[in-house]
Amino acid sequence: MGKNKIVALLFFVITIYFVFKFFDFPEYLTVTKYSSTFNSTRKFYNEIEEWQKEKHLNLKYINLSKLEIWRRQGTTKFILLEITEDHFHGSCGRLANQMWTFAIIYVWGIQTQRYPGYFNNPTFSCDSFNNTPSEMEETFPIAHRIFASFKPEEVEGDTIFKKNFSKNEVIEAKEKYLRIHYPPQIHDLFKDVKNQIKELYLFSTKIRTIVDKYIDEIFGNDLSHKLCVYTRLGDFGPPKNPRHHPSRKDFTEESTKYVFNEIKKRIHSDEITLVLLGADKKFLTNLNFDRIKVKIG
Repeated sequence: MGKNKIVALLFFVITIYFVFKFFDFPEYLTVTKYSSTFNSTRKFYNEIEEWQKEKHLNLKYINLSKLEIWRRQGTTKFILLEITEDHFHGSCGRLANQMWTFAIIYVWGIQTQRYPGYFNNPTFSCDSFNNTPSEMEETFPIAHRIFASFKPEEVEGDTIFKKNFSKNEVIEAKEKYLRIHYPPQIHDLFKDVKNQIKELYLFSTKIRTIVDKYIDEIFGNDLSHKLCVYTRLGDFGPPKNPRHHPSRKDFTEESTKYVFNEIKKRIHSDEITLVLLGADKKFLTNLNFDRIKVKIG
């Protein structure tokens, strides 16, 4: 009986040895090595969850944990926006242009499997990202958290800049850090990722609180459909921007009336409030809309 027990024990030990060898279990079962990794990973996930709770975010389409892991992997390649002197005289544009640009960088990153970010060299002029807290951090916390920033010394030796690029060139680039010129504003890029872009630019709680207060002050209990019309004069037109036409009174009036009537057909109601937005309040006051309820924002 004793012999049988010894044989059984030896058989068990040998079996376990070969199972561990075959499945490479020792690596996964080494407590000293993997307990710390597990704890750090858990701490990492907890930190992201706490950050989202703190910001009152409930994301459904963007997984910040997966993005953060992707960013930290040693094999990850990056696509970085670089601002050059030949674009807007080295300017990144105002906030709206910067939102467009970084949305495109985000989508191209997803499509080409390169993590999105920007090249933070001395000519980088996207003011919304500069300083701390920055405008982007205060306004769009998700976008601010996602985009990676690299200084010249951090990418040296494994980088390339492409001014005239195509999607294929981006995919084929071997370098870890691909710097690209200011991209064009392309609507079609967003058709399959609209929900992600909406979450990318979710407003912070601070901004939402300000906007909610502003809405209450303007509309109160007004539950009518809102048609917002934005006009722009000051910096559009010659000499500053000859290619961009400033808002004209006749066009603004007629186009707004057309859209108003189209909306009325769709919602089967004329309970529509026209909200006029723009810096030139005199221009807004002089606009004429017959029998349409108007508010100037």
